[in-house]
Amino acid sequence: ERNAKELEHPFRMISRQARFLVASGPLRIAAQALAAAECWEQGLTDPVRADLASVFGWGFPSYTGGVLSYVDTLGLNAFIAQCDDLSSGSGAGLRPSEWLRERAGASDRIYPSTA
Repeated sequence: ERNAKELEHPFRMISRQARFLVASGPLRIAAQALAAAECWEQGLTDPVRADLASVFGWGFPSYTGGVLSYVDTLGLNAFIAQCDDLSSGSGAGLRPSEWLRERAGASDRIYPSTA
């Protein structure tokens, strides 16, 4: 006999994960993404491993593809602008590095386009 959790419809799981993003708020999401980008910048990880760790390690919503895929969906320039806005409005230290800004200037994507 299967328990209720095993029988849960996948859309309910996605709905719960979407609520995570809303409840977590943009500050927490941006902080997680900047931490992952810093690890990538320092050569400690790559985007694929960061995405996997965020989903399986700390429960970042799987429908986003992971923390850096989430940023990639927004676009690097939009993400950097969001961090700048959040920092100026809240005083939070969400300052994207010069490396990330330079990368955004060269390409708005983290992952290469497959189209």
